[in-house]
Amino acid sequence: MAAALLLLLLPPSTLAQSYLTPANSATLCKATEYFDSTELACLPCPGLLTPSSDKSRCDCPKGYITDQSSRDKFTPTCTECTQSTVPSQNKTVCLKCVAPAVYDSNQRDCVCNSESRLVESVHVTQQTVTTTNPDTGEQVQTIQNIQEGVKTCEACTRGAFQGPTTRPVYTCQTCPNEGEFYVNVVNSQGVYPCQCLTTDWTSTYGKCMLRTDITNALTSQYQVEIARTVNYDFVEINNGGSIGQVSVQSSDTFNYLYNDAAVGCKEYGNPQKCQVLANLCTLQLYSEKSAACLLFQDIVQNLPGNTTINPFYQDNGWRAGFPWLYYQRAAGEVLAQSNKVKMRVSFGYENAKIGIYNRLSFKVAQFDLEGGFLGFAELKDQLTICQTSSEELENMKKFGSSIDKSCTFDLSRLTSSNAFDHPSTQNIFYELYLVDYNGDLIDVPVLVKNMQDKVGNRPNLDDSTDGNGWRLVRRFFVFDTKSGVEGGTDKYVKGEVSTVIRYAKSITLRVKIDPDNEEMIYTPLLIINYRERSKTGIQTNPLAQVTYSTEYLQDNTKLISTLKGLLVGALILLGVLVVGQLIVWSFLPQLSDDVQARCQYTIVKFFITTIHTFSSLFFWFLVILSGYWFVFFKMQERVYLLLPEVDHGSSIYYSFDVLFGLVIVTKLISVLFKIYFDQCSFDIFLIDWEKPKKRRGYKNDIQEGVNAWRSLLLLNEFNELQTYKIISVEFNLIAYAFFMEGLGWRYISTFNPEYETKPGGSKENYVVCFFVTAIVMYVIGICQHVIRYLIKIWKPLPFEEFTDLCAICNISVLMFDNEFKGYYIHGRSPYGQAEVSSSDLIKSLEYESTGQAQQRGLTPDDPNLQTFEIFMPQNMLGYYKDQREGCSCRIPH
Repeated sequence: MAAALLLLLLPPSTLAQSYLTPANSATLCKATEYFDSTELACLPCPGLLTPSSDKSRCDCPKGYITDQSSRDKFTPTCTECTQSTVPSQNKTVCLKCVAPAVYDSNQRDCVCNSESRLVESVHVTQQTVTTTNPDTGEQVQTIQNIQEGVKTCEACTRGAFQGPTTRPVYTCQTCPNEGEFYVNVVNSQGVYPCQCLTTDWTSTYGKCMLRTDITNALTSQYQVEIARTVNYDFVEINNGGSIGQVSVQSSDTFNYLYNDAAVGCKEYGNPQKCQVLANLCTLQLYSEKSAACLLFQDIVQNLPGNTTINPFYQDNGWRAGFPWLYYQRAAGEVLAQSNKVKMRVSFGYENAKIGIYNRLSFKVAQFDLEGGFLGFAELKDQLTICQTSSEELENMKKFGSSIDKSCTFDLSRLTSSNAFDHPSTQNIFYELYLVDYNGDLIDVPVLVKNMQDKVGNRPNLDDSTDGNGWRLVRRFFVFDTKSGVEGGTDKYVKGEVSTVIRYAKSITLRVKIDPDNEEMIYTPLLIINYRERSKTGIQTNPLAQVTYSTEYLQDNTKLISTLKGLLVGALILLGVLVVGQLIVWSFLPQLSDDVQARCQYTIVKFFITTIHTFSSLFFWFLVILSGYWFVFFKMQERVYLLLPEVDHGSSIYYSFDVLFGLVIVTKLISVLFKIYFDQCSFDIFLIDWEKPKKRRGYKNDIQEGVNAWRSLLLLNEFNELQTYKIISVEFNLIAYAFFMEGLGWRYISTFNPEYETKPGGSKENYVVCFFVTAIVMYVIGICQHVIRYLIKIWKPLPFEEFTDLCAICNISVLMFDNEFKGYYIHGRSPYGQAEVSSSDLIKSLEYESTGQAQQRGLTPDDPNLQTFEIFMPQNMLGYYKDQREGCSCRIPH
């Protein structure tokens, strides 16, 4: 019902149209229709009116002028010109055709002969008009302005007549490209086409060029037939699982642009043509086997000696009037040049007056494919590809904050027919600059990992950080959808997409500290690794994993030397501790006189002592090492230490991993040995102070002895104590998860020098994370210890309760953890017996609380002391061993 009411309320013209869609526009209107923007629909022009050229309104038809009274109306009133006159261009006055212009009845306008255009001449004359007043009969004279004029012909300059002569031509316009002239043949658009008319000019893929220029500029190795081949050597196949190769033999992009750019740059030094040639070389990934790159290098290297070099940048690769594409200096020299960047860097402190900054600012120079300079722009998210928040963009600028931003990108956006889907960086070429404290733009070299040299090698695949064998360049792109356009000479002009799409798989911005100048940096480096995918491959799998990262590096030579010194010191301390423990152990009395057995046990003792001491000592060594990184990276405003990148500080991280693994293994061995040979091998002896009593046995016979249930109860409680810990593992893990995950403390261990408690794009450093984890776990454990000891007044510790249980059971416990050393719990009941009724036991405890019962302690000096550490004489221990072995009554715990 509601839908019906809505239809009734709509205007009739709307009801006749289809539903409104974004595609409805003037381009869909018929020849007799105009586009009504109020109804968003195509409507027919009323009466004799015809649509305007842009179909936005209705105008008077040919041969008619607009009546002066209706010129401001949307639907004008038209007046037909007499047969001897024609309308002016603005259709306000009728004009006469004056020779050599002649009247054309089909066009209802004047036309000229070849090579001439129509020119209007309009003038105003005053005419006295006499009229009679109908009321008074008087005659009134008025002066009226009458527009009169003519149309005649004016000759065009040579080659500027678009034609044809069968239509009115009002402008002379030369062909857009040099060497082209209009040909007296009407094309499909109804005008003369442009062609090369003289033998000195030749048409190369839609452009006229002098034959001599092509001959001089393009020798055999630089011919377009060679240059237009584009090789894609990093094409992802099998959903990106492997790399293949595709070759486009005839790129229409190179067909259209190369000859013009090569001739314009080499023969005429045209800067924009040189920019195009530089872009074509960039599209070839700087392959020195490609004609575009070889020609560009040849042009630069053969410039006259007086061609100036930019004095600020001091590289022969940048000559006046030419783009800077290649670095002529060695990569090691470029990347290790001191004092080129004048600013000082800091983690937190900033003072612009003295040139200290805690953020790095970059700018990019932007170019389109056809050499147009698009201006400078601040570097924001042009390189990230992934969707990036403003907070993450700010983190990227912070000095020392290493970012690792990865995401899945939909490559179908690059091939979409809808321009709104295309990334803003598509087919844009960039040159990156660092903004110094005084406003100077410091060039940032680019390392294209895919670059191929003249012999086919790829020198930039070397992952060394010194870069001695690298080839550095200046210009780069993020997405390329134009280099491999195939299928004809006009596909590039029509905006077709390349057969193979190229994109930046990974982009890394690397900044390195100058070790010879405090708080200063070398020139940054941009590293790009490209991948390619065919259009058919994108249709099958459009998703690609892309990464943007920032790295901050420091020369770790001094750090490694320091760590080696600390490691040697720790090993020396380990030796001292082990030898000291063995010396102390050697002076202890020994039960056996067997020298060979004692020697074997000494070896075992040395091994166990070494691994136990090593695990404990080097655990704290790793905590101190990781804490050193944490303190000097996270808790400083000035730059003293940068966290080594995992990929480039492999020796440091490898050493940490080895030590950490050894600590885990040795501690595991130590614990297993302690459990099996110490804890599970304790000699435990119960001394029952209860006096034997006579009782009736299960056979009604009279037996004399004590009840075994007291011993079983005591041993069961003792067995439970073996797994008791003051620190609750469950609580520790829950509290750890609360602090690390709930409060976000895990992000404190990122490569960001500031404290973060939420994801900011920075990678986590597992060495710093080890320190944070160790400190958090130890603090939680210490807090549990403190709290447990504070509340033991109200809730005694289990092993204290066990001592009371021994006294209630009237049983003393003697245990040995070593051959001559052990512990004794004096559990003799102060009230003499334990096998009594519950009421008697309660009375005894109440009597003891009055202080009148016998003392529980062993000595009168300390009547409450029940636990002792004991050392057995050799003869007594020997007797004990003989008795134990003789009766074979070893009691398990």
